[in-house]
Amino acid sequence: MGPRFRMIYICDRIPEVELGHVEEKRKKKKKKKKRGGFRPLNHTAAPLRHWDRQWKGGIVRLTNFSIEGVTLQTGWRPSPEPKPIDLTKLETDSHPDWISYHCAFYSDGFRRGHSYAKAFIPRTPRREDTFFEQWIEPGWDCHPQGSLVQKGTGTDTYARWTNEMIQFIVEMPLPVQENLFSPIDGKPSTGSIAATLEFAEQQQKAREEGREDWRALEEDGSKTLKARMVNVSLTLSTEIKQRLPSEGVR
Repeated sequence: MGPRFRMIYICDRIPEVELGHVEEKRKKKKKKKKRGGFRPLNHTAAPLRHWDRQWKGGIVRLTNFSIEGVTLQTGWRPSPEPKPIDLTKLETDSHPDWISYHCAFYSDGFRRGHSYAKAFIPRTPRREDTFFEQWIEPGWDCHPQGSLVQKGTGTDTYARWTNEMIQFIVEMPLPVQENLFSPIDGKPSTGSIAATLEFAEQQQKAREEGREDWRALEEDGSKTLKARMVNVSLTLSTEIKQRLPSEGVR
């Protein structure tokens, strides 16, 4: 199906020359107080009651998202620049500059939602603490407290992000506001970059020791609430500029 366009134009004051047949009918009827000859231009439009003004409104609806939009070079760049990364090394947790943190899943845990996303953050944090820089991959195809579930050999059975999951992805970032709280008893706030790096290093050590439950940690809030502030989304509006591939992405 191609794009659909719906245009509606409204004019609330039409020149007398265009209302000749209308005015003739008025003269034959009972005399009424004239109100300037307001008429819609078509049956789909309603008159706008603003005297001596002409108004037009247009509605354009595009329903075919496979059509590419216009790309313009504006010179905009993210500041600071994103850190370089080799995405192929994330799958094996072997990137020298990035480390992963994957919250363990507990059926009654406070951070169940975060267990469905595996986060990668820079090993060396930036000086700025007003944002999080991270990559994420699906985490629901893993053991509750361990690594990826192997479902066969020679076949890619990994879970993928799809267009329907974009809103969930928006809701799953690490809590940036935790960076702004002062440490308590020398420990950084649970959701901060500093704390997340500590949790990631503990998980990495557990993997190197061969533990199957390497994601299970005591202090990361996966079981009970340990954060000082909680984000609650009442409404969420997303605008998709370009759809993901139909098969999804990691």
